[in-house]
Amino acid sequence: MLRLALAFTLLLLSRPLFADPLVLQLRWHHQPQFAGYYVALYKGYYKDAGLDVTIRGGNANRFPVNEVFEGRAQFGVGNMEVLSFWAEGYPFVALAAIYQHSPSVLVARTDSGIKSVKDLVGHKVMFFPGGLDPEILAMLNKAGIKPSQLIRQDTSTNIQDFIAGKVDAFNAYLTNEPYQLDKLGLPYVILDPRAMGMDFYSDILFTSTPFLKEHPQEVAKFRAASLKGWDYALDHPQEALAIISNHYQTDKSQGHMRFELDTARQLIMPDLVSIGHMNPRRWQHIADILAESGQIPKVDNISDFLYHPGPQTRTGYWPWLLMLLLLPPPLYLLWRWRLAQKRLYRNMARLAKLEHRLDHDAATGLPTRGRLCRMVQKGDLDAWLVMIHVDNLRAINLDAGFAGGDKQLKALGQRLKKECLPDDILAKGDGARLLLYLPRRNHPHGESFAEALCLQLGPPLGLVLSWAVLAVTDRQNVDKLLARLEEKRQGHRGF
Repeated sequence: MLRLALAFTLLLLSRPLFADPLVLQLRWHHQPQFAGYYVALYKGYYKDAGLDVTIRGGNANRFPVNEVFEGRAQFGVGNMEVLSFWAEGYPFVALAAIYQHSPSVLVARTDSGIKSVKDLVGHKVMFFPGGLDPEILAMLNKAGIKPSQLIRQDTSTNIQDFIAGKVDAFNAYLTNEPYQLDKLGLPYVILDPRAMGMDFYSDILFTSTPFLKEHPQEVAKFRAASLKGWDYALDHPQEALAIISNHYQTDKSQGHMRFELDTARQLIMPDLVSIGHMNPRRWQHIADILAESGQIPKVDNISDFLYHPGPQTRTGYWPWLLMLLLLPPPLYLLWRWRLAQKRLYRNMARLAKLEHRLDHDAATGLPTRGRLCRMVQKGDLDAWLVMIHVDNLRAINLDAGFAGGDKQLKALGQRLKKECLPDDILAKGDGARLLLYLPRRNHPHGESFAEALCLQLGPPLGLVLSWAVLAVTDRQNVDKLLARLEEKRQGHRGF
């Protein structure tokens, strides 16, 4: 035991603390867009790594690329401008891409006659100057539009200019402005660069090359703690939002912040890829697009822009070698075997958790539409397929926020579960839809059963429900059946 204690003490002593304060410069004001960093700070992940971190909000005059380059911040969160500046010779290194898909879009007023990107010609359009909106410039280039063909204005970053009709199109984030516009009921169209093949990363965590060379261990620790914070924030959204509300000033409602974090999760895609994942070939493709649109010089090798964790130094290995020498071989082998077992069980648990997430709706906990389709393949052919639609869900979302809408959907799902018999299948469909697969032997009269459910369950929950029912005749065409259900669905209002 004395030998083991000595080895463990030496291991701890081999991890020096980095006492100098570190500054993380955000791209914009404090908001759920950066939730993972706040969680890393206030859950103590940075402190546990021996780092003293300050998170600084951004604004229209304080950009991370400038702050990091000039040394006022050691780390920054930026968009494609990080790549653009690097291609121009600025010494930046991308550490992680938090958002797998960029939320940067243009919103356009439908009353201005804009339906597509090509319709922007001759209209008043706001976006950032100086190459700070590369996705939008690449989208315009793809559509064959030169900036000179627009009545272009530097963005005011104030959506009220768009609402008031001062401009016809406005640079926006999918995580932010659509909530405000939906709340007002203002008709608009989203012009998303992704629809034209401009599928870029976003919210890039980066540092400077000199800082990385001087402090490689601190960079590795900061990156790991930040990603740990993001993992926790996405798994515990309410706690993450509480941290933001308690420690930062924001003018956003709880509903708005929940919308922002929920939409961010869709763009981060934590259930499909590791948070922060960066594919070098995808980065190279993005650089090629930006070069083709004339925004950056041609990049022959993207590797120098991307973070490559270096090999562990001898100071990281020698405590483990000392432990190996001090421990008897059988005890060492037993210790390694137990580590391998724990790792196996942990990976199996993660896989099971991932499979459950992919097959179940996060808000209601019900199986997804895709899961339902697969389950139907093994079910009775003689059955009913029922679609129940919450007609007033959009109004609930606008009034009580998305958390309120999710709560109502979950309550409806729980009530429907109680009415289900063995072999019935209840699932969450798209949007405001719930789906039921009902074997005819359990429910001979599917239409009347669906009607009774809606009339019985809707009013107590304050929900306006409509429904449609079809007989299952071909298990191979469930998607077609669902499309027919949507066409058939009849609203039963006023109950």
